[in-house]
Amino acid sequence: MSELLVRPAVLDDAEAITVVHHTSWVETYSDLLPVEHWERATSEGGRAA
Repeated sequence: MSELLVRPAVLDDAEAITVVHHTSWVETYSDLLPVEHWERATSEGGRAA
């Protein structure tokens, strides 16, 4: 097994953190919100226009 390294996040990690956060939110709450919400929700800082 490889060694796990935990370090503070840096600015270059922001996009990957956004993807993980958004994906986990969608997978956790997708059954609780209407389909219309997910058609508008984006990981680019809010809702699609």
